[in-house]
Amino acid sequence: MGNEQVVEIMEGVLEIALREIVVELVEKGVLERYDIAKAMLRTEIIASIQDEETPQQSTEYARILQKFFEKRLGAKPQFCSLRHEREAWLQSGQRGPDPWESVGID
Repeated sequence: MGNEQVVEIMEGVLEIALREIVVELVEKGVLERYDIAKAMLRTEIIASIQDEETPQQSTEYARILQKFFEKRLGAKPQFCSLRHEREAWLQSGQRGPDPWESVGID
């Protein structure tokens, strides 16, 4: 097995572990679906910037993860609400804080 294959396997296992950790934290009430939706929507923006710099398909992958959390956590309403809030914010000329940004985290 080559180094690239090992890295791909490790990345896959890390992704599975991260997803399961997030699900567990939501089920225990440590994280809320709304928080996950905000983080995943921000991830899509960051991924789209990466896609401009590299040939990777980061944005599409971020959307696949969003679909996973929408389904596994039942978070589709939170994703829809946040998308609507951000669209309204953009149409308002970006007045006030971005609804996708975390507040109080530096």
